[in-house]
Amino acid sequence: PAEAFVGYLKLLLAVDLVLAGPVILAQAWLYVVPALYPHEVRLAARAVPAAVGLFLAGVAFGYVVLYPVALRFLISQAGSGVTPAISFHRLLSFLFGLTVPLGLLFEMPLAGFVAARLGLVTPAGLRRGRRWAVLAAFTLSAVLTPTVDPVTQTAMAGPLVVLYELSIVAASWGFRRHSAGAPVSEGA
Repeated sequence: PAEAFVGYLKLLLAVDLVLAGPVILAQAWLYVVPALYPHEVRLAARAVPAAVGLFLAGVAFGYVVLYPVALRFLISQAGSGVTPAISFHRLLSFLFGLTVPLGLLFEMPLAGFVAARLGLVTPAGLRRGRRWAVLAAFTLSAVLTPTVDPVTQTAMAGPLVVLYELSIVAASWGFRRHSAGAPVSEGA
């Protein structure tokens, strides 16, 4: 009976988070800034637009690519004698369960760049961990996907592996800057 009400509340919460997101991030930034060195502030200030863009790209990828594939596959599994009855609340939960984690996971290349730039990781170390990263991608996709079907899990794990490879490339750029001794405040 409360299906529509709970669904609308969930949708409104998502819209509220999107609208309040800039204010929340600004307040968090103002809280953290006094603890950072000037070069860390400049690096973080340049990373924020990239982080927002990567998050939105991940959500868009989940919505445009992964969501339709997963929905088509799951509906096709119902068989010919079953008519799927998709509820609004469960459909929203499924959508948010796919898109929001992908938005967060699309931050991997930026995280690789920043970590290498700060000297926390090396591209060679990331290359050595490639096998474990592939295993982690499939394990993480099994945990993050709201269903247990192999098509959705593989559709999520594939981009994760590609993102890990992009993280290695980004870490190479950041590590070159770190190794050259360039101050963090210079260009990306």
